[in-house]
Amino acid sequence: ASSLSNFIVPTCNSSSYIGSACNISSAPCVMLDPCQNAGTCINNNTVLSGYICQCSFGFNGTYCEVDTRPCKANTCWYNGSCSNRSNSNFTCECQEGWEGNQCETMVNYCENVTCENGGICQGLFGDYNCECLSASYSGRHCEITANILVARKAISKSVGYIGLLCITGLVSFIIILDILKYGFHIDPIRAERKRMRQKKDQKRRRKPTVVVRFQYIDEATSSHSNVTETIV
Repeated sequence: ASSLSNFIVPTCNSSSYIGSACNISSAPCVMLDPCQNAGTCINNNTVLSGYICQCSFGFNGTYCEVDTRPCKANTCWYNGSCSNRSNSNFTCECQEGWEGNQCETMVNYCENVTCENGGICQGLFGDYNCECLSASYSGRHCEITANILVARKAISKSVGYIGLLCITGLVSFIIILDILKYGFHIDPIRAERKRMRQKKDQKRRRKPTVVVRFQYIDEATSSHSNVTETIV
């Protein structure tokens, strides 16, 4: 109790300082540090609070607590970097593999890619992959054909060429025969056709015609039937 009765509040020569050593500023800006977001505090005795906050670009409010910048914490997606262009516009610098105003879209690497032999392009993060429709194809763009398939294609093509040549030759032969027969009155196969006709006629003459006639005889008269053959 005696110690409290002996306590004497120090009196500083200037009202701008307080403390036992009069080394602490009594200014509101120093004591309260009220301005946020790098705002500048200015002591002003004409206002009730005794200070005003001069806010940095993109902030306002009594304590500069309101963020009005276009760039917010999640304005640019997937770790994109946001840059304020003005009080209302911003630009996002996207990480690799992302695009769009806010880096919200994955880059479509299949846009300028062609998968060969019917392959299907699948977009991946930062890359693409060609899905080949058959085990007969492989490679980055399904451009490699298996040897067995190459052989099959070659055989099929050869058979097709041979068939086409045969058909073409047959048609050409028929056309030539028609031209010779109707254009020049020459029948190259006339002799052969005549020979075949004569051979056929000879076979007909050589083969006799047998006529079998049955004669019925009463059983009481004879127990056997007589058969008469006449060769014509």
